[in-house]
Amino acid sequence: MIPSHHPHSETLISYASGTLPSAVACVLACHLSMCVECADQVRWLEMLGGVMLGDIEIADAEPAHTERAVAQLSLRRRACEAGCEPMTKIDDALLPMPLARYLGINTAEISWKPIGSGGQERSITLPKGFGSIKLLRLSPGQRLPEHSQALETEVALVLQGACRDNAGYYVRGDIIERTEPPLPRPMVSGEAKCVCLIADQATG
Repeated sequence: MIPSHHPHSETLISYASGTLPSAVACVLACHLSMCVECADQVRWLEMLGGVMLGDIEIADAEPAHTERAVAQLSLRRRACEAGCEPMTKIDDALLPMPLARYLGINTAEISWKPIGSGGQERSITLPKGFGSIKLLRLSPGQRLPEHSQALETEVALVLQGACRDNAGYYVRGDIIERTEPPLPRPMVSGEAKCVCLIADQATG
């Protein structure tokens, strides 16, 4: 299934430049593993960023300025990628490959914690103090919860089932992104449960 809802262009630019909070970047990395269109855009943006950094060096920029630019480009991306290094080979129909490899488990082995009225969650702590992401499994009629107040950009990646809000209908691979908290929040649609991956806390 080809995703039809993608991150905003500004979000992809921030991802490619390494300026997104790591928790948000990890959700985006999982979407990129499922979306050729966005993955191609990020590769192009990264190449463009490399050329721009090269121009900075050619212009004899101060070393400290160049070092900061390089760190900004790669720090959070490297942290996310380090957190998603393969622990074992996992082939899973639900979990995106980066997440399945990081957890080292398949869907049947996920330990869910009950929340609310029929919902479940699995919190995932990222390494080196870079925040956390969360798997949510919600029943029909339930709404996605509020994200952490520390996150200016809210993103959710649908992994199973469907949900909808006033902006659209979302299925596997689709990104739900909000820079402002709209009302009502996305609601699980249909008769099946919906599994989403969200950025929970961003401390790095």
